[in-house]
Amino acid sequence: MTKSVRHGPLGQRDFLLRMLACSVILSLCLFFGCNRRSGGNDASADLPPGPVLEWANTFGGDKDDEARFMIPTGDGRILVSGWTTSKGNGGRDAWVFCLDESGKLLWEQTYGGKENDEAGFIAPRREGGFVVCGLTASQGNGESDAWVFVIDEQGNQQWERTCGGEQFDRADAIAQATDGGFLVSGGTRSQGAGKMDAWVLRFDKTGELISDNVLGGEAFDRLSFLSPTNDGGFVACGQTGSQGAGGLDFWVVRFDETGNQLWQKTYGNERDNWCECIIQTSDGGYIAAGETKPAGSHKWDAWIVRLDEEGERIWDNSFGGNGDEWFNTVSQTSDGGFIFCGVTESVGAGDGDVWVVRTDTRGKLLWHQPLGGKALDSGYAVCEIAAGRYCVSARTASSGRGGQDAWILRFNEPGSAPANR
Repeated sequence: MTKSVRHGPLGQRDFLLRMLACSVILSLCLFFGCNRRSGGNDASADLPPGPVLEWANTFGGDKDDEARFMIPTGDGRILVSGWTTSKGNGGRDAWVFCLDESGKLLWEQTYGGKENDEAGFIAPRREGGFVVCGLTASQGNGESDAWVFVIDEQGNQQWERTCGGEQFDRADAIAQATDGGFLVSGGTRSQGAGKMDAWVLRFDKTGELISDNVLGGEAFDRLSFLSPTNDGGFVACGQTGSQGAGGLDFWVVRFDETGNQLWQKTYGNERDNWCECIIQTSDGGYIAAGETKPAGSHKWDAWIVRLDEEGERIWDNSFGGNGDEWFNTVSQTSDGGFIFCGVTESVGAGDGDVWVVRTDTRGKLLWHQPLGGKALDSGYAVCEIAAGRYCVSARTASSGRGGQDAWILRFNEPGSAPANR
């Protein structure tokens, strides 16, 4: 396949418009009727048109590069974290880059040593700048260590900390506490009782470790996402094989402002269920997103679970077709509904496409859109930057310069005004 020109918005736009035209027809044929609520309701085929692409740009070099997480800065810029093998000091290096409103690269920085280092998550600091977490094999004590570092507004590193033992340890998500410190969630094989245990670390505002707690049993347990709550506390999610209905279950743990556990809940069936993301909703409840293996099926369906303030399930909904589907992230929209991003193998143009799904407040499908080419393309984060206007961070092997490139897309719902440029 002929690849699009790197950093060329017009070439990327033409490529995507062709893919969109093909995928809409395929979507209508394969997807409808595969959306399932707990009660078994089918989705209606009478859906409005999907989003209108504003721009789509790739970033990277001749090798593999990936955008994992993304946040808007509030002034029109977009900050992206991930990893790169095309630049830096060796192996994978942590990578943070900043874009303006039109998708133009403003600056980029790499961090790390000669081994593999990754930036998986980035969050703003109230005092300015950002905090990043991930893993490092270039420093620390073991196979890999949890890694936390703070950068200023231009990406210059202010300080860094590593934590871990002799085996594999990682930090997956981070959020700032009310006292200026940080809470980190992740996984550890250096301590605990199981194959991997969930790991929760508390740092003060200077990066000094205050506490670390291990949660889990004899099986696989990990808290791979963390977000702040309205009362100054935190909610984390991931997977547990040590409790629940069987296999791996959605696992949600609520913490207070100091990182003390308030409650935990599991959700799932007797098969495997992976929770990838959770956020608190405007009413004080929660929405969790990930994937589930339905009974009697060998494939994955994307799965969302709506919870009340105490973690009790209100409703859940699954989405899928003939292939595997999963959600990596969820955001609440300005109208109270939700937007999800992940991967679909049932619709689209290739081995797997970036998949954006929009629902109402009850999880009813409003529209969905696959984005990508003939190779594997995966969506990792989505956010609403203004009413009806969204940005997605992804990786693409269908376009760009290298084996896979970071891919950032901006689009509007029908009727939403584009950016003034």
